[in-house]
Amino acid sequence: MFISPAPLTLLSLWSLLAGGRKEWLELLRPEIPVKIRKSLVAEGLLLENKEKPSPDEFIRINGAKKKAAKTIASRLRLILTDKGIIYLQDHLDFPVAPNHKSAGLVLNWLFSQLSLKSSKFGDMAQLFDLLESKTDKLSSDKIILLEKLKSLDRSLFMPGGGLRLKALRKALPEYPRRQLDDLLWELQKDGRLVLCLFDDPSEIDSEDERAAINKSGMVRHYLFLK
Repeated sequence: MFISPAPLTLLSLWSLLAGGRKEWLELLRPEIPVKIRKSLVAEGLLLENKEKPSPDEFIRINGAKKKAAKTIASRLRLILTDKGIIYLQDHLDFPVAPNHKSAGLVLNWLFSQLSLKSSKFGDMAQLFDLLESKTDKLSSDKIILLEKLKSLDRSLFMPGGGLRLKALRKALPEYPRRQLDDLLWELQKDGRLVLCLFDDPSEIDSEDERAAINKSGMVRHYLFLK
């Protein structure tokens, strides 16, 4: 487990949270060393997504001089997961890098969240009371699976946005069948996804049937993320 981050790394995580939990790799400050970043991803605190910036975001990343570029390549975007927020909540005693220029932006955000007008933090637990709507009471296993579902290649999804369970099982072979079925069913109860049935037999094949979830006679072939 990634237990004791350096002050600059911890400030980077706070910067992500203050900035809406997402930032392009080139723009995140302080920068996170590659080895540390990979360990954060492995622990489920960060996600790395390959995304194509919008024209405005491309200019923000590269500067106005690149405005006339004809093609925009995909870039790496870092996302702070729910598990990452919980990690920050559990490690409020770790020091950050107060002299880095990003620290001021983070402090301003914290003050705005806590509605403070002074230079004192007050009770930091208030911050996470305010953030509770963003951090659901999910188990770590469900958080990790949900983040993996959100980061799946979009080519795996059907045109309408559904994801066949046969494609999901191939994409996540590390999950035993029963564990994956139980976690998906629980995430549906939590309102994070919807498990669906193909009513028309012509829409499924034998692989769909083998991959289906069957809970007490309720068969489901695909899911929609909310």
